[in-house]
This record gives sequence, structure tokens and C-alpha cells, in this order.
Amino acid sequence: SASSDYAALDRIADETVNYFKTLNEGIELGDMAGVQLPTSTLEIQGRVTELPSDIRGWFKELYDKAFEDDDFAKTAEQVMITRVQLDRLWLLVTVGAGCAVLAAVLLAAGIAVIRREKANMQQAF
Repeated sequence: SASSDYAALDRIADETVNYFKTLNEGIELGDMAGVQLPTSTLEIQGRVTELPSDIRGWFKELYDKAFEDDDFAKTAEQVMITRVQLDRLWLLVTVGAGCAVLAAVLLAAGIAVIRREKANMQQAF
């Protein structure tokens, strides 16, 4: 559900912030034992597309604030995932196939009726 996805994304964001915080502390102290890696995950099914320019600009702005290397184009992925709900897609495919079968049956029935009417007309004369 959307609410559980948002909760997972919040956990991932919090864990990522905590990771960078503990990483910076570890670098300052010269001891990396306290670095806490993110552990939460979120599995989604989607389509990977190129990052649109307006969104790319927003991400670059965030990147430039967080990192001093100004190497966004080389170090950041320039893609995004658009969620695709396969259950709805499967429903559309099934309904589409059903409509195609129904159309074929109606066409065959229509041809049979036309042939029968044509045969009846020829017998009448």
C-alpha cells in the first residue's frame, strides 16, 4: 500500500541521514566502528527512464549542497523509476484478450448468418 511505501521511504531516508552522520563522526574520530549502514529496503516494480531535465536540476542542486566535488554528472544516476502496477496491467491485458476473442466469435457468427441468409435467398429463387 502507499502508506507502507511512504513509511519505508521515511525509514530509508532516516537511515541514510544517520549513516552520513555516523560516517562523518567516524572520519573525525578516526574510528569507523560506529558507522551505521542503512538496512531498510523497498521493493518496487517499475520502469526505469531518463531523469527529466526539471527533476535533474533539482537533484543537482541538492547534490551540490551535499558534496563539494561538483561531479554530479559522473557520480549520480541520471535515471528514475516510475512505478508500474502489474496487477492493473495484467487486468488490462486479460480484458483486451477477452474483447479480441469476443470480436472474433461475433465476426464468425456474423459470417455464418450472412452465408445462411444468402443460401436461403438462392433457394427462394
